[in-house]
Amino acid sequence: MLDLDKVFCLPMILAYYVCLILWILLLLALESSLLWALLNPLNFCLIFNIVFGITYQIKTKKKE
Repeated sequence: MLDLDKVFCLPMILAYYVCLILWILLLLALESSLLWALLNPLNFCLIFNIVFGITYQIKTKKKE
């Protein structure tokens, strides 16, 4: 079973953030357009994971 506490712990949220920054820098290094680098569908997945992880952590802290 998937344990969300391990998936969305603080180090994993930071890892998602670092992957997002590195992915954007890679796209810019490959000379893709700036608009594509910012509106890439993978960026939206990573941003969703970051936002969902932060809100999950806030909700679990409020329950305790």
